[in-house]
Amino acid sequence: GALHSNYSGDDLAKLALAYSKNEYNNRAVIIDANHANSQKTPVRQADIIMEVMDDMRGIVGDLIKGFMVESYLVDGAQYPGGKVYGQSITDGCIGIEKTRNLIYRIAEKI
Repeated sequence: GALHSNYSGDDLAKLALAYSKNEYNNRAVIIDANHANSQKTPVRQADIIMEVMDDMRGIVGDLIKGFMVESYLVDGAQYPGGKVYGQSITDGCIGIEKTRNLIYRIAEKI
């Protein structure tokens, strides 16, 4: 089926509005940077996170508590039994170097 993202400023504003209509004690959201949001293209995760961080001003900013990133030792994915040590056998991932760079980029924005 079609993949639909849900991390845009509009999506997060809708979430903030839904939260405001109810009295939840621990209002929070973790943004999944991969899967449908990246259109299953793991290298897009960094761009998605940077976009969300740029939008984290105002009411939605206090809701965002973190990001889920698909990361492993080596970029990509392989079928079980594959020959690439350190490469995921499930979802496509960014490798450890891209992950480290992403963490530094996030830290610079905080």
